[in-house]
Amino acid sequence: MKCFLRSLGTGIGKTMPQNTREELVCEVRDQGGDTANNRGYQSRVALPFHSDTADVLGLLCVKSARLGGESALVSSLRIYETLAQDRPDLLEVLKTGFCYAYPDAQGRVTERIPVFGLQDGVVSCRYLRAFIEAAGSLSPSEVEALDAFDEIANAHGMAFNLQMQPGDLLLVNNYTVLHSRTAFEDHDDLDQRRLLLRLWLNISEFRPLPPLVAHQAERYAARVVESAT
Repeated sequence: MKCFLRSLGTGIGKTMPQNTREELVCEVRDQGGDTANNRGYQSRVALPFHSDTADVLGLLCVKSARLGGESALVSSLRIYETLAQDRPDLLEVLKTGFCYAYPDAQGRVTERIPVFGLQDGVVSCRYLRAFIEAAGSLSPSEVEALDAFDEIANAHGMAFNLQMQPGDLLLVNNYTVLHSRTAFEDHDDLDQRRLLLRLWLNISEFRPLPPLVAHQAERYAARVVESAT
């Protein structure tokens, strides 16, 4: 299954490493142990709406959980439009952006990356609140802006919910769609436990992007590879 997903990805774009092990296809499963030291995709806890650090996210379901683990997709562009209408002041805060502290990057922090960036008339979104909060303290207006973003994303009727079944494949544009997952309970049988395979892809000339958003996956990859050496 990993070979299939990677082969599919190479036909679409460039596969990107996702951690210090330089894995091009990651297993999304509960690793147990100390949840605090695991990445979100290695746990069974709920994951809030976010985008991944690549142009396109690929998720292939191999096995489903016993209970829960439902995915949801929401349009980040619809969040942008709602903020532009209702809270343009907070939208400006999000456009200014936030620093990120990525795992596996030895505590280093990125430059400010806009949550919403505009390039050639095209709006693109980059959002992962946990990494923003890991980078340091936030001002009251920044917290208010992030809270407003999350509130809109989770508002009734905003998201499309789905329970991925074995064989289901999602390809998600990270600049226009956010994804989340509910908590889940797994099977007692280790061989039946929830397993998804994750792929990150960058695609040449995929979308006009602001300079601080463009090629963020390459910069992340360079940091984690450097940390591994």
